[in-house]
Amino acid sequence: MVFKAGEGAGRSGSFFFFSHDDRFIIKTMSQSELDLFINRMLPSYCHHMQEPSLIAKILGVFTVESAQIHAIHVMLMENTLRIDRTFFSEKPKVFDLKGSTVDRQSEES
Repeated sequence: MVFKAGEGAGRSGSFFFFSHDDRFIIKTMSQSELDLFINRMLPSYCHHMQEPSLIAKILGVFTVESAQIHAIHVMLMENTLRIDRTFFSEKPKVFDLKGSTVDRQSEES
């Protein structure tokens, strides 16, 4: 099996593909997500990543296109959740950092 695939739990409905060894994730992106990332987030992300960080490393953003399919935008990133989940007594919290504040609220514990 080269990739495992799944639909994300987020609002965008993006698909995630995992490499056979779970080291990498390929996430599909809409045109608006691509534009937001390149025009608004990329400069700050690059600046932030000059220091040690726990944020996933984005290895590239690509547009795949052929005569048989429409253009598909994808982001290649490292999988930071390759951890032994038995270590946690509860399911670890996962955060999706896009910069959107629309309908983004959290419950305080």
